[in-house]
Amino acid sequence: MIVLACVVFVMMMLGAGVQRVTGLGFGLVAATGLSLVLGPVGGIVLLNVVGLVFNLVMIRQVWREISWSKVALLAPWAAAATIPGAWLITVTPTAVLQVIVGVVLVAALAVVTVGRNRIRPTSSRWAAITAGTASGLAATVAGVPGPPLTVYAQATGWKGPGFVASLQPVFTVTTLATLAAKGGAGLVDVSVIPWWVWVTGSLGMVTGLAAGTVIAGKVDENRAFTVTVLLAAVGALAVVAQGAAAVAAG
Repeated sequence: MIVLACVVFVMMMLGAGVQRVTGLGFGLVAATGLSLVLGPVGGIVLLNVVGLVFNLVMIRQVWREISWSKVALLAPWAAAATIPGAWLITVTPTAVLQVIVGVVLVAALAVVTVGRNRIRPTSSRWAAITAGTASGLAATVAGVPGPPLTVYAQATGWKGPGFVASLQPVFTVTTLATLAAKGGAGLVDVSVIPWWVWVTGSLGMVTGLAAGTVIAGKVDENRAFTVTVLLAAVGALAVVAQGAAAVAAG
């Protein structure tokens, strides 16, 4: 119990802190540890709920920098994609789902590191539709809505504080839709997650947000992001290995 509580706290703290500094990373870091200790369904539901609170707090802090036109362009497609994402979870065995979650996390890491620097510039509306849809699917299955939107930002030249700020309401809409879709599919049963997990997860999120707020602007964002990628890569590979072992065992 103590070890599990510490893992949940640390994962939430690191994820929240890094996202406060760089604009994304909450899901990439936290989803790996939570999937390992709570399973691919319970871990992502916890991440969805606590992440929703985190995004709402972030919105209050960055309200003036939000580009609502960008939010309106991306959020509807992300919300719509949560429905097939929830369906996929219902028809997939737990062990296989854990492999899928790990693979999605690995792919997301590839996208935000190597992939985003090889995207050709575009202003096509189809780019927004694709990014929004991919974000909704990734959020529902693996709790990582950010990477597709990072690629979209790279392709459209969308940079600066407005990008970080605008992601927060997009994430909020996506998370609400994800929880609604999972609830409709019978996947949201918060009673199966012990109360102390909710408490330690929430405390970790608050601690990370506070620390990130203090150091934002004082640390190199690229270095912080590199740490995020390394942590998430180790966790994602561990998730894949655990799921693959479970599949092999039968």
